[in-house]
Amino acid sequence: MAMTSSPMMNVEAAAERLGCSVKHVRNMIYEKRIPYFKVGRLIRFDPDVLENWVQSNRVDPEPPLKR
Repeated sequence: MAMTSSPMMNVEAAAERLGCSVKHVRNMIYEKRIPYFKVGRLIRFDPDVLENWVQSNRVDPEPPLKR
């Protein structure tokens, strides 16, 4: 994972980017469902890694069933 020069995001900024609550992001961290970094006791997110994670979890629509 290559880090970029983009500033790291905290939990609140990640929640805002994902459009969910801080509690939901913390639950995903606890369940290890989202990529993050620990800097001491702080949780940080690389914006590029987070964006790649969002894209990799995208679910494309399926064509409608023919009857």
